[in-house]
Amino acid sequence: MQTEWLTLLERLLSQSRAIVPEAVQGSLSRIQWQRVRDYCFGHLSDKITLDELAGLCSLGRFQFLKQFKQTIRMTPHAWLLRLRLERACALLSRGSQAIATVAQEVGFYDQSHFNRAFRQAYGVAPSCYRA
Repeated sequence: MQTEWLTLLERLLSQSRAIVPEAVQGSLSRIQWQRVRDYCFGHLSDKITLDELAGLCSLGRFQFLKQFKQTIRMTPHAWLLRLRLERACALLSRGSQAIATVAQEVGFYDQSHFNRAFRQAYGVAPSCYRA
């Protein structure tokens, strides 16, 4: 059962990396999207700000926010949260790292915030997910 979950999670992660947004008027270009996506994957454990992401695209923060939402159909915060939680699932199902360590590795600086976000997204606590 756990192997099936791991396979499914790996497939989902690879699909999220493969997302190529359609070229829509007022949206991020393919190059801008790739910069943002690659930066987020490479800095998942760091605090990532809207200003940093906007700077990668040479846009102001409000213009970036508008174009990101037009491209991905969710806010940068929601997308980054989803990305972090997907990565946390993969780490939890693979190893025996402490939940606090997993939370920190995916960019949560507070384990209780990680627990709340995980439970809200998946309906179970991280400790139950691992079991």
